[in-house]
Amino acid sequence: MATSVYEPPSTASQAIKQLILPLYLPCWFDSVSMGIIGPVLPLFVLSLGATEALTGIVVSTVAAGRLSFSVPGGKLVGKVGEKKAIQFGLLVYSALLCWPPPAAAASEPLAHHALRFPRPLNRLPSKT
Repeated sequence: MATSVYEPPSTASQAIKQLILPLYLPCWFDSVSMGIIGPVLPLFVLSLGATEALTGIVVSTVAAGRLSFSVPGGKLVGKVGEKKAIQFGLLVYSALLCWPPPAAAASEPLAHHALRFPRPLNRLPSKT
């Protein structure tokens, strides 16, 4: 039974090619998604009827969430590996998107929705 031994890339271009999929591509998608949502999020929250103060709180929670989960996320990746950490994160995020049921969500106040995790647009209460 042959054991595989890690051999570092011999050139810089090989190193970059090895890092494109696991590192550069996810970082690029993350940067693009934050670049898209950054200018639109305040306008969206204001269109739901929130005050400027609540809009500021919602926008700042995006940065605070990223900051507060960076270190625990890094520890989780170091402990269980990249693939399992991503699967766990997607499972938790999917579960949070499905909770509470749409009927209960429609009766809750706007501030409750604005301070929770992002929801699909069809799950937010409509302005009447």
